[in-house]
Amino acid sequence: MAWFGKAAGAALGSLFGGPIGAGVGVFLGSILDDSTDEEVPRISAAGSSVIDDVGEHCEITVQTPVPADAVGFFLIQDRDGRNVKAVVDVADEDGEFSRCGPIRGGKCACYIPYTALLVQKPGDYRLVFRVIATDDQPRLLGETTFVQHVPACGPWDRVAYLLPTIRLCMYVAMADGDLSRESLRAVRRACEDEACRSADTQERMRRALKETRAYMPHVTDEDVRDAAEAFRRRYPYLEAEELAGVFLSIARADGPCSHRRTLALQKVLTLLGMTDSAWRDFAEAHSLDGRDYFAVLGLDHAASAQDVRQAYRRLIRQCHPDLFVGEPPEVQADAHRRSIELREAYDALISRLPADPRHHP
Repeated sequence: MAWFGKAAGAALGSLFGGPIGAGVGVFLGSILDDSTDEEVPRISAAGSSVIDDVGEHCEITVQTPVPADAVGFFLIQDRDGRNVKAVVDVADEDGEFSRCGPIRGGKCACYIPYTALLVQKPGDYRLVFRVIATDDQPRLLGETTFVQHVPACGPWDRVAYLLPTIRLCMYVAMADGDLSRESLRAVRRACEDEACRSADTQERMRRALKETRAYMPHVTDEDVRDAAEAFRRRYPYLEAEELAGVFLSIARADGPCSHRRTLALQKVLTLLGMTDSAWRDFAEAHSLDGRDYFAVLGLDHAASAQDVRQAYRRLIRQCHPDLFVGEPPEVQADAHRRSIELREAYDALISRLPADPRHHP
């Protein structure tokens, strides 16, 4: 399964102590099934939505007080009350469209990719939102319904759904201006899973990667913001902290994380909701301080550990105190600061690059 698929499953599964892909448990399933034959309490709620080129992000504001552990379930029904079927990516064990998520600050959201719905014809359907308590006595607290319009659309296009993910991954991977084979493989690992193995999907994925790669030299800050917003709409429960490791693996796919990749990584994670303090903790834990240590030593990012040693030895000799005897104090201080900077760069790079322990600076 793709990195982002795993992350999404873990985020939702943690609500119930197990993966949502395997169902939310027999007890919740029975609540949902049996309650449809009884009088269901109504809850007061308001809905809003944002429509993009693939589907619709729906956000429900629950106005009725609910317990802190309550979660929301989204279903789509036809006029006869039958649950709409969907492709496996967004379907439950019965093959029906089903999304769930926590209710945070009175709000719960889901993304409905139109082409994933297996409907006979376009038109107005019912979006059913149910609130369930998940404490020691799981129970249905109530539901509300909204009109859900499903437009005419083509077959399910998984790659189109993944485009915001692809764009953010490629933005990090190509922050240095090029795309190595290792970085491309890391992007594909993050985005692809078993559902992407068909010949048609593989061709679509190759085309999407090629087009994204060609556009990256012209990408703007607004493009990155748009991609991040689309990503957050499609994965409304994923936290930036859960995604940080995925993007870091892309940034380091072909070697130490460069200065520009560090900045790109910070931008993406910030746009996905990471706070400044969380970024500082993450950067410190993974030695990402945003400095381009290769540039400090006058090297490009393909330099080896031996290149680092040679550059350090050459440059540090230029800062030797004996060379500055008789110079003004400020010149001597500059040389001292430069020597410290060079040593920091050397230590940072040698700690990340494969090194022969027999060699020393």
